[in-house]
Amino acid sequence: MSEPQVAFSEKLQEIETLCDELTFARSFFGKRDEFTIHRMTQNIEHEVAKLINSAPFVGYSAEMMLATACADRAKLDEAYYSALSCNENETVSLNYAMGLRMMGQTKDAIAILEKLAFCNPPSINAVRELEKIYRYLGMYDQYLVKLEPYMSRLNLTVDENQAYASKALLDFFEERDISIEQYVEYNTFLDSFFSKYQIENFSVQSETITDEYEVWLSNLVTFGAVHDPMKVSDLNDLFIEELIEQEHLDEISDLVVTRFI
Repeated sequence: MSEPQVAFSEKLQEIETLCDELTFARSFFGKRDEFTIHRMTQNIEHEVAKLINSAPFVGYSAEMMLATACADRAKLDEAYYSALSCNENETVSLNYAMGLRMMGQTKDAIAILEKLAFCNPPSINAVRELEKIYRYLGMYDQYLVKLEPYMSRLNLTVDENQAYASKALLDFFEERDISIEQYVEYNTFLDSFFSKYQIENFSVQSETITDEYEVWLSNLVTFGAVHDPMKVSDLNDLFIEELIEQEHLDEISDLVVTRFI
């Protein structure tokens, strides 16, 4: 790597760090005032503009990071196609897919990864990421079976620890005439909610709960860091508000209770 390339790479890493800080500043638990966020954004925009002038491909890659941090889909799309016009490679599309998922655009991210995975030759990184997402969202059977030939060809192993749901939980829904598609839709909404509000460092514990009247699935979301209880309460309220708006999830929502604690 030449000296200028090293310098551009280091600048890209600096911008990535700044974007991470901006992402946290805009997150649900790290929310900063609008003036601070605006100042941070302007600072990064200035650095990105200079990088685009010096090294367009690296600069547009940095602009994708900034767009992701700002949850600006239009800007991400623009930066993505600009980067492709400079250098059409797999990494750009992978970063685009990851940016979409971080914005809560999970379905669009999956579509990009599937395009990269189900081709010849398949992208090993896309196949690996897609397998994680499929399993993470409970997308078993007809979803994972599509990946098996590609995983075998690339000598990839299945990671059983990436799932929200076990087979037993999927059987729970099947017994109540809830299709895997409905369950995937619910988990996709949940994943999008986490991403949209930059909810990180958490774990989801799922189990069936039975009382004398009914049986339901309990999703307990616990955080690796200590947060203000009032903020956690607000997050629960926000989740319920947004879930109610998802009318297509009404049936499965009667069987699933998700709480942040």
